[in-house]
Amino acid sequence: MMDELIGSAEQLLVQEGEFHPFGAILGEDGRVQEVAPSPVGPPGLDIVGRLAASLKARVAESESARAACIVALVSVQQPGTQEPVDAIRIALDHKQGYSAHVFFPYGLSGDESNPPSLPHRVK
Repeated sequence: MMDELIGSAEQLLVQEGEFHPFGAILGEDGRVQEVAPSPVGPPGLDIVGRLAASLKARVAESESARAACIVALVSVQQPGTQEPVDAIRIALDHKQGYSAHVFFPYGLSGDESNPPSLPHRVK
């Protein structure tokens, strides 16, 4: 699931330079279904909150959902320094009761003649 979602996030970063948070649900069959946040929600609820609420409702309605996650851009402190770095965060919740947050630092490089790349991943 994470490989598929980090690939989607990287593609959006290379094409657009950024992306809005998105989510996904992993079914018992191993298929990943990406989920965009609802465009409307309770006043004061941020985009990640709307997305989390939407995923929670979908998982509650489905007996075949194994896990859900949210992918977002964040800034984190680089270990051993006070320096912030940009990262893709994947926040995963599994139906067996465990959660994990995984961070993928990235840097966009390039100019008009050389498109942006993500040096942390080599394919």
